[in-house]
Amino acid sequence: MKHTLAFMTAAALLLSIGGCPTTSSSDQTTDEAPITATIVLSATQGAAPFEIMMYGDSSSSTAGDIATYAWDIGGVRISTNSTVRHTFEDPGRYTISLTVTDTAGNQATAAATVRAQGDGAVEAVIAVDRDGGTAPLAVQFDGTVSTAENDTITDYYWDFNDGTTSANSHPLHIFESEGTYLVTLTATSGGGSEDSASIEITVGSSGGNSLQFAGSQYITLPVSNSDPLSACTFEAWIRAEDGSGIVASIGAQAMVISTDIDDDEISVITGSGTVTAIATGLGRVWRHVAVTYESGVTTSIYLDGLLLSTKTLTGDLDVSSLTVGQGFDGKIARIAFWASARTATQVAADANGAAPSGGTLLGYWPLDEGSGQYLGNDAGGTSGRLGLSSSVEAADPAWSSDGP
Repeated sequence: MKHTLAFMTAAALLLSIGGCPTTSSSDQTTDEAPITATIVLSATQGAAPFEIMMYGDSSSSTAGDIATYAWDIGGVRISTNSTVRHTFEDPGRYTISLTVTDTAGNQATAAATVRAQGDGAVEAVIAVDRDGGTAPLAVQFDGTVSTAENDTITDYYWDFNDGTTSANSHPLHIFESEGTYLVTLTATSGGGSEDSASIEITVGSSGGNSLQFAGSQYITLPVSNSDPLSACTFEAWIRAEDGSGIVASIGAQAMVISTDIDDDEISVITGSGTVTAIATGLGRVWRHVAVTYESGVTTSIYLDGLLLSTKTLTGDLDVSSLTVGQGFDGKIARIAFWASARTATQVAADANGAAPSGGTLLGYWPLDEGSGQYLGNDAGGTSGRLGLSSSVEAADPAWSSDGP
């Protein structure tokens, strides 16, 4: 939806050069005498290049005559005449200021806004860090990716569809109650052109707290990391339901973690070798799985906080994202990833319900949104996605209310 937004009074809608003027005034009063600066504009909005007349001769003072006029546009002095003809060559929103001084030395200033509209398109775009979860749900919105051809976006108006609004470019909003909210952003250019975009936010009272995978589904979890890792830790709660499958691929298969409930095994594969652990009773119940890696020192596999197997593997891991669930049949929840090898004590605490923490924590994805395509990263990094993108696709796992 694209159309022009007019920031004018009803009277100003009729304005053109030579038409009915619009007036802006401001009083500055001393104890002895008042002085009033008054701006009269022939028009307040038009297509660039946009010419208007600016009149200051309605300004007045009871202490004497108006002695000087000082016109500024955007803080730049343009004239000292009482009446000025000015052309706004480029699209945008401009603030006009008039300061008048009387013969007694009193001063007053008035301001007005003019919009010069461009002929380029405006596109409103909404970015969010998550589009679903349980109440109260905090969602970080961002409208700064909106664009205005040959102009800039100057105004953002958000309607959260819960009785509240915002004029911030990237507001953080909390949805207190469950429901489905159609959030709308109206982005307006400096010249006054606008466009609107909407996104649906789903808030549940007790949303799902795991994802159900069926072999071909997966999630993508970006990791804010630029250098290869010589150490890392992966943790997740899993409920394997059938056969074997890959729980997670760290980087472009730099490390692969898989389970086999038929053989009661957990395996870790890197370019330098494989570590395998016997994991009795692995299937059809929630289990906490952790893998710690330190190149040239040790790679360890833990189940429910207990050390099962260790082996020395070598090599740094290139990790920009985690692919989780591809080839896995079952449910996964509460994924955490560190750029260090956790100690046995730390892993045991995590398995007993401690909140993932630590200075090297790159990502913690609770997977508790219950709906939507976005997977919030509670460690503060980039949100994950169901499948490969933010669009609904066959690779998306299903939400489940079952959890550890």
